[in-house]
Amino acid sequence: MLKYIFNDKFIAKITDKITSSIEKSFDSYTSEQNKTLNEISENVQKLRIELKSLDQRLTQKELKDRAEYGHVRYQLNSMQSTIRPKKRKEDGSSH
Repeated sequence: MLKYIFNDKFIAKITDKITSSIEKSFDSYTSEQNKTLNEISENVQKLRIELKSLDQRLTQKELKDRAEYGHVRYQLNSMQSTIRPKKRKEDGSSH
């Protein structure tokens, strides 16, 4: 019996079975890891696109807000310059 257990063919057969089992497990693990990493990569890419879109929208909104602020400021300055001379004329006539 011990001769059969230590037989080179028997040892090679056991080694092949162990190696084959490990390879299958490793291939399965590698396949699952690749699948998971691909999903993560796809999600990260989608988030990058979404963030870029949000950044562009915020930039456009900021530029629009600045333009509107500039327009309102211009109108305010125009009103102030229209009102000031009237005040000075009224102030001058009451003295």
